[in-house]
Amino acid sequence: PQKKYTTLVSNTLLFAISNFSSKLLSFFIRPYLSYALDSPDVMGVSSLLQQATNLLIPVVSLGVAYAIIRFGLDKENDKA
Repeated sequence: PQKKYTTLVSNTLLFAISNFSSKLLSFFIRPYLSYALDSPDVMGVSSLLQQATNLLIPVVSLGVAYAIIRFGLDKENDKA
C-alpha cells in the first residue's frame, strides 16, 4: 500500500511541475514580449491570440498527453 501512495505523490508532482513550468515561462517572457511589441494595438492582438490559443489547445490536442500517461500507468492493460 505504501508504494501506491509514493507512486501517486511522484506522479502528482510530475504533473504539477509540468503544468507550473509552462505558466512560469509565460510569466517571465511576458515583459520581453511587451518590450518587443511597442504598440498597444499589437499588444491587444497578441493578448487576444494568446487567449484564443489557451482556449483551443485542450480541444485540439484532445488531452492526448494525459491519455498516454494514464495508459502507461494503468497496470490492467497489456502493454504489448
